[in-house]
Amino acid sequence: MRNSPITHIKNQAVFVALLTAVVTMAATSAAAGTFTRIDVPVAGSTVPIAINTAGDVVGSYSVTASSGSQGFLYSSGQFTTINVPGTVATGLNGINDLGQIVGFYCAVTCVHPTGFVFDGQTFTDIQYPGARRLRMQPGSIIQVRSSAMRESPSSTHFF
Repeated sequence: MRNSPITHIKNQAVFVALLTAVVTMAATSAAAGTFTRIDVPVAGSTVPIAINTAGDVVGSYSVTASSGSQGFLYSSGQFTTINVPGTVATGLNGINDLGQIVGFYCAVTCVHPTGFVFDGQTFTDIQYPGARRLRMQPGSIIQVRSSAMRESPSSTHFF
């Protein structure tokens, strides 16, 4: 059954009204929010990765293009560098509402990074037996590349 021209016009009017309402709500929402520049003062580059509901942000930064990455926490307007001691690079990938941070570090090179959880005081390694690469993600997702498999999409496992 085909709609009459009047029904078609009514449908267009409803669509326009809904679109106008959505745009108005989005503009009001954006106006109520705030924008915070996340730029570690000593960094040549800063990469924010994750944010929790308190507004704490974690990520990585590098001072120069050839320097190893360092982890950072931005909380209450302050930057804190978070690096696993004795490593060449640290990356932070997530933070939960308890302030626990997940990430990875490279002891000598980044060929085989090790995943970790940081509770604010202690770094706890998370290493899956036989894994060549472990990458911690927010939400307790752990990505593993097994040494028994070749680098292909099927060799990535989540648990």
